[in-house]
Amino acid sequence: MGDEQSTSRAGRDWTAGPAKWAAVGVLGAFAIGGMLWSANAWPERIEAANAPPADLRIDINADGVTRLQLVPGLGPALAEAIVTDREARGPFPGIDGLDRVPGIGARTIEAIRPYIRAGD
Repeated sequence: MGDEQSTSRAGRDWTAGPAKWAAVGVLGAFAIGGMLWSANAWPERIEAANAPPADLRIDINADGVTRLQLVPGLGPALAEAIVTDREARGPFPGIDGLDRVPGIGARTIEAIRPYIRAGD
């Protein structure tokens, strides 16, 4: 009698026959479809915001560490390095003068140029 119950349960178990493979196929199709949809759902490129007007740009010759950190790409370490260099060597003659600060090179200067100014 115990064998009859286990046999009848196996006959009702959908995971033991073709229904399992049908479910796997349907779920797989949904997964692949979802991946294809999500790959095409996002824009290819997000445009950067326009640079702020010159009077709203961060002044590398006057602003402190806190304001310098508002510039995209300048973290606390670089902001501190700018202020330290400015205090030790005087104001920067222009934006390109930032290359005297350790850790700031041509690529960084070009990336932050739209957000900064050197005095008036």
